[in-house]
Amino acid sequence: MEAAYHMYFGLARVLEAWYPFAGMDTSAASAQTTMQDVSPQEAGVIEAHPKFAVLRAMLQAGVHFGHRTSRWSPNMEPYIHGVKGSVHVINLESTLEKLEAAEAFVEDLARSGKVLLFVGTKPSAKNIVETEAKRCGVPHVTNRWLGGTLTNFPVIASRLKYFLDLEEKKRTGELTKYPKHEQIQFEKLLKDLEVKFGGIKGLQKPPDALFVVDITSDHTAVREAKRIHVPVVALVDTNANPLLVTHPIPANDDAVSSVHFIVQRITDAVLRGKTAAQAGSGATA
Repeated sequence: MEAAYHMYFGLARVLEAWYPFAGMDTSAASAQTTMQDVSPQEAGVIEAHPKFAVLRAMLQAGVHFGHRTSRWSPNMEPYIHGVKGSVHVINLESTLEKLEAAEAFVEDLARSGKVLLFVGTKPSAKNIVETEAKRCGVPHVTNRWLGGTLTNFPVIASRLKYFLDLEEKKRTGELTKYPKHEQIQFEKLLKDLEVKFGGIKGLQKPPDALFVVDITSDHTAVREAKRIHVPVVALVDTNANPLLVTHPIPANDDAVSSVHFIVQRITDAVLRGKTAAQAGSGATA
């Protein structure tokens, strides 16, 4: 029965029922038909396994989809289960192992009061990253990464101060003393600054770590982090190099469902860390 605990290797017939590959019928009827080939004893052991639910959720979210075999990084080989229709399939057991390690790191970071910066600038990830970052109260970059955000933070900090000062002047009505055409210019400037700096205007120092959704799209952020030794947690698809980041999470970084699943898990880890920190400070007080 040990094979039942290694879903990718022992019971491929069951997995085939859940794999949403192109051209494969993934309806409930198809799943039931495939499940008929598995004994009740095997099915019972699988469903009783503590990690069964999360592995199935990852399958349903399409976390296992990689890129075509012609577009892959050899360094991702340890995390690849196999090939289906010229597409690499990510080993979700490896994904779960790396995800749990990343969650532990992020939770400890939040518990220590350190700052994690969410980064996701590609269109399919922007809304998810912004929503989840706001949910756990961390800064985020969802538009273009500004060069020097990490490596030249004093310059970024000066622009942030200018932005905050301008917002304060608007709030207090100080901008109304200027002529109408200048007020319009200030409004346009505020909108531009909001787009560029809105997600990080609370930063008072460089973040202690990054969480990046796509290290290929946001390679500048990853490169800056590496240069100044800032840890990086990131989704890493089969076309990317996991050696570029501190905590790689092998996963599909293109599908919205996959990105949402991973980002939500990281957000929950941040919230657990913050809750633990608050509980600890309350106990001390």
